[in-house]
Amino acid sequence: MKRLCLTLVIVALARLVPADELPKTIQATVGDLKIELAARSFWNLNGIWYKDRSICQKNKGFYGTVLSYSGLGWVGTGHLENKIGEIEIKCEFNADGKPWLPGAEPVTCRRFEMKKSSLLHQIRVEYRLLVENNRIREDVKLTVEKDSKLGVVYDFMHPWEPMFTEYLLCNRDGKEDTDVFSDKNLRRTMPFLKPDWASFYAAADQFALVSVVRDTSTPPLDANEWLIWNRGRDRKLYYVAARKADWKAGSQFSAGMITGFFAAAPQDWKKAAAEQAAALKDQWK
Repeated sequence: MKRLCLTLVIVALARLVPADELPKTIQATVGDLKIELAARSFWNLNGIWYKDRSICQKNKGFYGTVLSYSGLGWVGTGHLENKIGEIEIKCEFNADGKPWLPGAEPVTCRRFEMKKSSLLHQIRVEYRLLVENNRIREDVKLTVEKDSKLGVVYDFMHPWEPMFTEYLLCNRDGKEDTDVFSDKNLRRTMPFLKPDWASFYAAADQFALVSVVRDTSTPPLDANEWLIWNRGRDRKLYYVAARKADWKAGSQFSAGMITGFFAAAPQDWKKAAAEQAAALKDQWK
């Protein structure tokens, strides 16, 4: 009986962990993917590796959800210039479908999941990360606790490595935008409206990623976009959920993204990216 009670207590602890009880970093290896979560980034992603090679930078760029409040500035995922950051962070972890309590050692499993709740000033964020089958799924729900005047809402930011040399964006109307990244042309792309999927290609490695995104709000915001910032040291991909938003208390907004990885020859990668995107979109049907 004592052993049963102890097991129940451990399971309960594993299901909801305050951030100050977590180690500084958590690493999980799932198939060919390894991900890191870190205290420095408020328990958002802090690095992604594929077959032991870094493909999305550690400690060098922001991930996750970031909001810009009118008159206040940026809040979330490492932005501490206004000394707000994310607060009231609580996390729940599962490995292979079972509650898991993080420790100092990495975990290796077939399926890794984290659920996190936090407060970004006046907006509650519920975030879910799922890694399995060499894919990364991210879902976020924003609940407005106080009337908020926002400049920009970014979800699912990723600082991909400069190994990626080309990109292809596609929107829900079938429009495409493609170009080559250049270290001599460090810039942001113009906003690309109605985002559907995006693919980055590493020509030297003949390797690519594709991210499919969905606004899952009810009703949909229908005012979102892709944005790329080529900073030379990384290739940041943003999902811009909204701009110049006046959100009322009690409102809820949600979105999801699935990212997959594949090999392709230079002449085939765009066709392969479209096929991979179609396969990922099937997961929302």
